[in-house]
Amino acid sequence: YVPLYVKGNSMGEFIFDSEWAQYAQKQFNVKYYPKLLSGIPFTPVTCTKILMSSGLRYKLTHSHGHDGREHGIISSRGIEEFHALVAKMIQNIASSNNISSLHLNFITDDEANHIAGPLSKPQFLKDQEEEQQKQQQQQLSTKEKDYIDVHAKNDNGNDDDDDYDDDDDDYDDDY
Repeated sequence: YVPLYVKGNSMGEFIFDSEWAQYAQKQFNVKYYPKLLSGIPFTPVTCTKILMSSGLRYKLTHSHGHDGREHGIISSRGIEEFHALVAKMIQNIASSNNISSLHLNFITDDEANHIAGPLSKPQFLKDQEEEQQKQQQQQLSTKEKDYIDVHAKNDNGNDDDDDYDDDDDDYDDDY
């Protein structure tokens, strides 16, 4: 079971996409509505939207052999395949009914990954991270150089902050 609604507006979704609708119409002459929505009206809560009975969930997650006997192996692969199949079915419903788009609001990360695949970072974020790493390496390199310079100076006998004076008559090294 998947809660689906055909909508002619975005009211009650907690997703404010009316500007997207206007932009699609003005720039590309694409009708944004009607759209197919999977969500719970007036409830901006992330939760599972592809619902199934506990029996089906059990069958999808437990491995069975050709003889029908359970092997005891638990895997989420069956759930992943089921989510992908449901997504294809919903896409078919949308396209066969001339619905412009499908919106799955507030679904779980697992559902999103099973339906669309994991998202990769946009290039600009990768570039920012790379630049930050370079800056951190430069800062570390500068600190290491300063550390080495200070210790090299001390190891060479130059001003090592020791106030010991060889000519001081008050110093007795025999105790």
